Amino acid sequence: MSLSKAAYEKFKQYLYNERISPGQFFSQTELCDLLDVSKAPLRDALKELEFERIVELLPRRGIRVASIDRQFIKNAFQIRRYFEVGACRELANTGGLQGLGVLKEQTLLIIERFKGGIDDALLDDAFAVDWALHKALIASLENSLLSDVHRRNNDRVMLIRLNVRFIAERIVSAMQEHLNIIEAIEAGDAEKAGAAMEHHLSVSESRALGEKRAYK
Repeated sequence: MSLSKAAYEKFKQYLYNERISPGQFFSQTELCDLLDVSKAPLRDALKELEFERIVELLPRRGIRVASIDRQFIKNAFQIRRYFEVGACRELANTGGLQGLGVLKEQTLLIIERFKGGIDDALLDDAFAVDWALHKALIASLENSLLSDVHRRNNDRVMLIRLNVRFIAERIVSAMQEHLNIIEAIEAGDAEKAGAAMEHHLSVSESRALGEKRAYK
């Protein structure tokens, strides 16, 4: 791995571990010290992060990490809708979603575990199962260009999720929404699959925006 790639990955790691916060401002020297990297690879990493809209480079002022405001959330979810709703429809028509049965089993297991009580392990596993379906949908299209854009947008979604934790009240409803998506794809019902994903994303977006419908 190149030094610039290592600096890029370390920045992302620190961001997701909340050692770097949305909206935080750094000088280049401060960021070099925090990440323990030199200026040259950091500059290359920052160019990539700026392209992804994760940071903003302010001439003669420094580096500002993206703030998670309403427009940031809406933009990220708009991209998800274009990709993931369309992917559900296409995969329902073609039956091409890889690992569909495994995803269904994992989803049902999370719902069953919920009956025994909530702990941090269940919350983490529910998040992982939730994330797995969204990634599998795009991966199954076998389109590297779509996968690249979706991956970059997922970084924005991860930032949003730092502000909106996966909580107990959301587990069963989110997993049931996933089951609706999976079962519609299994049945080859493209319209129902697309509508199920649209509903799931709308609820998630509302929750991210702090709207009451997210908890229904």
